[in-house]
Order: sequence, then C-alpha cells, then structure tokens
Amino acid sequence: QSLYYISSLEKAALISYNHAEAFEQAFKYYETLEKLSNDPQQKFDAQLGAMRSAFRIGDMQATEAFAAKVSSNPSATGEEIAVAKFYRGKIAYENKRFAQAKAMFDDVVATSNDEHTAEARYLIAEIHYLNRELDEAESACRTSYTESGSYPYWVAKSLILLSDVLVDKGDLFNAKAALEAVIDNFAEDTELVEIAEAKVKQIEAQEQQQNRLNNDLQSNQLVPLENENDN
Repeated sequence: QSLYYISSLEKAALISYNHAEAFEQAFKYYETLEKLSNDPQQKFDAQLGAMRSAFRIGDMQATEAFAAKVSSNPSATGEEIAVAKFYRGKIAYENKRFAQAKAMFDDVVATSNDEHTAEARYLIAEIHYLNRELDEAESACRTSYTESGSYPYWVAKSLILLSDVLVDKGDLFNAKAALEAVIDNFAEDTELVEIAEAKVKQIEAQEQQQNRLNNDLQSNQLVPLENENDN
C-alpha cells in the first residue's frame, strides 16, 4: 500500500460502477475499501457501493451481508435503509421465502417513495397472488397502480397482474378491461403490450368456450317424455 492506495480504491470503485458499469470490478474495489478504510463515512459509502454492486452481479450472499451492514450502520439514512431492505426482500422473494419478503417490502413502502417502492408494491401484490389470497391480491394491485403513477412500468405490470387475479376470480369482463388499459396507454413498452395482447386472446378463447358450453346446455334441455301406453 502507498499513501494513495485508499483514495485510488475509492476512485476506481466509483469509475467502475458509475461510468464503466463494470460491476464485478466495482464490487472487488468496494469490498477491499470497506475492509481497509478507517474513515467511518468512507467505510459506510463502501458498504453501500458493495451492496449495490453485489446485487447487480447477482451475488445474493454478498448482497445480503452488505445490506445487513448498511441497515445497522448509524450513518444510514431512511432511504438507504429502505434500499437495503428492498434488496433483502428481493433475495427472500427469489428464494420463495414470501413471508420474509413481504415484511421487508412492507417496510420499504412505509419508509420510501421511489422506483424501489413501486416495485415493492407490485411484489407485495404478486406474493398475495402466489399465496392464492385473491382478494388481498386484487386490493394490492389496485393500490400499486394507483400509488405508483410516476413509474409507468410498474403501473402496467400491476394492471396485468390484476387481470390474472380477476381471471382466477371468474371476472373475465374486468380482467379484459385491465389488459386493454395497458394496450391503450402503454404503447411505448412493446414487451408489456405483447403480454397484454396475448392474455386478451386467452380471455377471448375462454369466453368463447363458456359461450359454447352455455349454448350446448340450452340446446340439450331435458324435455319430459310422454308416458307411452303399452296396452
């Protein structure tokens, strides 16, 4: 190490993360800086950077470890703690620990209002849906698209999820209306529009099948047979 080693690590980490987007390299720099720095603020900034870099490269173990450090660091702001809880919630969600994930996401929603918050609202609704809590899922979807208006992607995702919930509840009319809202209002996101269009076709096929069944039932009504006199 030289007099410039610590400051060089810090600058290299910032350049790797913010400019080169070389997140694996950034993680190595931040991890080393966190171990070696004696400055509390610099150490905390390294924890934040390591947490974000680890999440970007999919290293869930390192993400969880640094998220725990960020959450317990006295220098952390409410927003920074919310980000750490969001990452921990995502890890729990990916590992199907839904109760733990929802608890983290509830805290994120209660303490922040950014894109992570919008995604957390959506994931809360999805957890209810995966748990087959359809009434709670429907309510959470409506909350998600109402309160996440600044984040169109999560509004559209919430409407698509709402459609799935309503299909499972047998409300095909409103399920289709939710998808048509995506098609009409989010044309710039072709991927989500294509998903919505495919689901509309599925609903229409389901409606046609129900109509055929109803027609078959009507045409096959049992008519009382007249008693024949064998004498």
